[in-house]
Amino acid sequence: MINIAKIQPALSKFNKICASISGIGFLIIIFLTVYEVVVRYALKAPTAWTLEISSYILLTATFLSAAYTLETGGHIKIDLIPTLMKPQPRKILAIIVDVLGIVFVVLWLWKSAALAWDSYSLHWVSRTRLAVTLWPFYAVIPFGLFFLLVQYILLLAGAIAGILLDTANKVEEEM
Repeated sequence: MINIAKIQPALSKFNKICASISGIGFLIIIFLTVYEVVVRYALKAPTAWTLEISSYILLTATFLSAAYTLETGGHIKIDLIPTLMKPQPRKILAIIVDVLGIVFVVLWLWKSAALAWDSYSLHWVSRTRLAVTLWPFYAVIPFGLFFLLVQYILLLAGAIAGILLDTANKVEEEM
C-alpha cells in the first residue's frame, strides 16, 4: 500500500523546486518586457523575438508551478457555499471537487501528451524567424499536469482519510 505520509514531503520538495524555476521564469519575462519597451520606444528598434520567448517561458512557468499552487491552496476557488456548510458536508464537497479536478486533469493530460507527441514526432517548429523547436514546450504541459494529478490524488486521499478518521472518532465516542 502507498504511504501518503512518505510521498507528500517528497512531492512538496519537488513542487517547491518547480515553483522556484517558475519564479525565475517570471523574472525573465519581466526583464524581457522591460527590455522590449526600452528598445522599442527609447531606441526605436523593436525586437522580433521577445514576445515569442516570453510566451514559451510563460507556458513553462505556468505548468511547472501548477502542482505547487494546488498544494498551497493558491488556485482560484469560490468558497461562499462551503463556508455556509457544516464540517462534514464541507468535507464531502471537497472530495467531490477533488474527483472532478482529477477527471479534468486526466483528460487534459491525455490530450496534451498527444499534442506533445505529435509535436515531437512531426518535428514542429514555430513559424517565426526563430524557428523554435516546439516539442520541449509542449512536453512541459503533460509534465506539469502529471504532478498536478498526483497532488490532486494526494488531496483526495487526505480528504477521504479525514472523513474516515472523523467517523472512527465518532464511533469511539459513542462506545
